[in-house]
Amino acid sequence: MVNKESKRFKVSLKNRQVRRKLVIMAPAILVAVLITLFYELQFISLLIVMLGAVLFYTWRFRFNRKNR
Repeated sequence: MVNKESKRFKVSLKNRQVRRKLVIMAPAILVAVLITLFYELQFISLLIVMLGAVLFYTWRFRFNRKNR
């Protein structure tokens, strides 16, 4: 029988993945919002957010693979 607590994902800044996502995605989203508001370039904003997501998931894949 699997413990319920072990399957839960803890959203805490002690969690390395949560910190990394915050460090990568927060500035990407902020820059994207500012570019959209001041320059009205939605396409560039979308690319910035997508690049941030790709960077995070690439790091996450390598992190999980290294810790196996």
